[in-house]
Amino acid sequence: MKLVGIDPLAKAPLADGDVFIGGRWLPAAGGRTYSVHDPATGALVREVSAAGPDDARAAIEAAQAAAAPWRTTPPRRRSEILHDAFRLLREHTDMLAGLIVLENGKAYRDAAAEVGYAAEFFRWFAEEAVRIGSSFGDAPGGGFRHVVRRHPVGVTAFVTPWNFPAAMATRKIAPALAAGCPVLLKPAPQTPLTALAVAALLTEAGLPEGLLNVLPTDRAPEVVSTWLGDERVCKFSFTGSTATGKLLLEQAGGQRRRRDHGARRQRPLRRLRGRGRRRRRTRRDGCQDARRRGLHRRQPVLRPHRRRGRVHREVRRRHGGRAHRPRDWPPRPRIWTWPRRPDGPRTRFLTGRHRPRTLSRSLRGSSSRRGPAASTAARP
Repeated sequence: MKLVGIDPLAKAPLADGDVFIGGRWLPAAGGRTYSVHDPATGALVREVSAAGPDDARAAIEAAQAAAAPWRTTPPRRRSEILHDAFRLLREHTDMLAGLIVLENGKAYRDAAAEVGYAAEFFRWFAEEAVRIGSSFGDAPGGGFRHVVRRHPVGVTAFVTPWNFPAAMATRKIAPALAAGCPVLLKPAPQTPLTALAVAALLTEAGLPEGLLNVLPTDRAPEVVSTWLGDERVCKFSFTGSTATGKLLLEQAGGQRRRRDHGARRQRPLRRLRGRGRRRRRTRRDGCQDARRRGLHRRQPVLRPHRRRGRVHREVRRRHGGRAHRPRDWPPRPRIWTWPRRPDGPRTRFLTGRHRPRTLSRSLRGSSSRRGPAASTAARP
């Protein structure tokens, strides 16, 4: 199915509907549609078929039926299909960029750059498809030999955001197809047309039926919950907001499947117990070594030392006075004020509940008692 310009998808479905299941364009099982608008003008682009739970189950059936033949397909053949998809995306850059501009609102220059970026995922994983090998070696204790073979995990389900409708779709679809896994894709409701165009180009590249199923909808929980509740879906990948990711993680918690929530996922803070002054709270974002040593710096969390008379950090100089308070921090921090010298400017530091005696001595000089000038310092 050759696409010329943006008219085929921007004005009407390619066939009977916009739900792409088993290599066919079908209307939604419930007959529902929803509106896609141009974010720049607010004008209606067109009505798009809205998939539901019945369509989600049909997509799983189609993907499961196509899993076994694709699993045994030689890696060289998978690589050739992905190479053809790369070539077709580059040839249809103008068409895809026009769709992104229409439904996403990007400037044409940025949209064209995204299409080139999205196409590179097909070329990269086309070359990686032939490198999925096995390993063979002797056991460390001797007497045995180890053989490791890699197999496709099975049906995969992906949810993509609206901000990169082409790139976020291809970066999930390409590695799954290269590894031998069928794909279920739910694009963002604001930008479904780009994902449908990518599906049409993959079909033109020779992708067998059932390996890519695209379900646009404005009721994502109905579709995604059906996928997460089915044991045949072996891997789930989501890129989007943290709140939605938490809900999906709860739904997928009862099933034994691999979960991927994006490269920049955010997780709750976790207390790390280090040694001495290295104790701090860091954000768990996948850096195992930094979490273990407590040295991650992306999320500075200021925490006063529990012992009296010690200051955790000088906020005004290093972080501009901004601090992220953990929930279990005692009462709000107090700002203590000392004069640098009797007639000099006052210096303010953010500490815990107690006055830091060690710091006050260093600022007031060698005297261990508070002088007359210091006693007249303004209170916090």
